[in-house]
Amino acid sequence: MGKKARGKARPKRVDIIEKDGSATGDFERVLRDIFDRFDADKDEKLSQEELNCFARACNDGVPFSADELSEIVTYFDVDEGNRLTFQGFKELMVTQSCSRPEDTWRDLERLGRTSD
Repeated sequence: MGKKARGKARPKRVDIIEKDGSATGDFERVLRDIFDRFDADKDEKLSQEELNCFARACNDGVPFSADELSEIVTYFDVDEGNRLTFQGFKELMVTQSCSRPEDTWRDLERLGRTSD
């Protein structure tokens, strides 16, 4: 006989990345909800302050470093004011999901988004 699982069962994980490396439709909808949650001024962009609110929510209160913010502005879609667009946020999360999927699942769990 097998042992009983202890504690709370983990929710079943679904695919979040398509074979072509893009976000699945479900993952994109979750990302849109998360983006909107942290877009405090509802301008469809994430400012440095809004990005750091997202980072603190995912990383035990730790904001992005100056180097991390610089990389985000360099590699992902931003507007003329260096604010991250939804497309850039999606690119950021897909990049993380392809290279470090466990980090993405941890972030989703911390944001309460694993049971949709």
